[in-house]
Amino acid sequence: FRAEVARTHPNRPPAAVPVRHSPMALARACLFGAFAGLAAAQSAECPCIDALTAPSTAALASYKQGDKLVFTASGSTSKYYFPLNYGSGGCAAYDDGLPPSCANASKPGWCTASWCYVDPNNCKGVSKINTRFFPIAENLYFSYATCAAAGGSANTVEAWSSQQLVAAQNVIQLIEDYGRTARFQLENIALNHNLSIRCDNSAIDMCPCAECTLSATWQSKMDFLQTGYLAGSSGSVSEQKRAKCLSQGISTAYKTAAAKESDGNFQRVGYSYYGDQATGSYTSWPREDMCESKRQGWDPR
Repeated sequence: FRAEVARTHPNRPPAAVPVRHSPMALARACLFGAFAGLAAAQSAECPCIDALTAPSTAALASYKQGDKLVFTASGSTSKYYFPLNYGSGGCAAYDDGLPPSCANASKPGWCTASWCYVDPNNCKGVSKINTRFFPIAENLYFSYATCAAAGGSANTVEAWSSQQLVAAQNVIQLIEDYGRTARFQLENIALNHNLSIRCDNSAIDMCPCAECTLSATWQSKMDFLQTGYLAGSSGSVSEQKRAKCLSQGISTAYKTAAAKESDGNFQRVGYSYYGDQATGSYTSWPREDMCESKRQGWDPR
């Protein structure tokens, strides 16, 4: 497979020279942790919830094994373990020190950022994204922005702007960090992929996309709460199966970046996306309606 920072998209201008990365094997790290000293700061219009006890997110309990929540990586037998209070009850840097992205010495900045689970029906004025690790809990959403509290912002770019720093260099470094994390996610999934496991991407298909609505800013029909998947037209059966699992796996990194960096109304345009070399499949945040005639037959390669 090939992961790239930028490629030409049917709804955007041609990109700059793509950055390609060679696959590399990663050792898996399992690190268990617990969280103490939860920060009290959170938006009054988007309070944190206890996801295990809230009726709307009761499905999270299906991931409970003893005193841990267990996430199985898409298309793999790799398991990751989270404390029962992961994301629940208040703002904290829940990911810091935990796999799949935050257990190594070199880790993205969002690992130390505070966030919590929220009720999307009781959350106004801040960005929130559908769960990264627990898809059965369909109503489970998380937010970094609510933990910035009133008058603040969890958004990196807004923080730079307010401090009048040299934003261009910071943006480049930020994109490289997110791209590196996404690449590691893909490599780890590919390394541990199990062909006997089937990954169902029907809930995130970009054609059709019943949940997509027209955005004047993005000039397309979008769903900002999910990543999207568009199947490719080539490759073997096993390559097609792997592409679907890679798509689900990379969505955890893309949703994290979206939750951390998006403005509350999704008015700032920015994409995270991945094209699979073997099949031509395409994964993107945000999810976009790709059924329009001008996009049919488009190949991300």
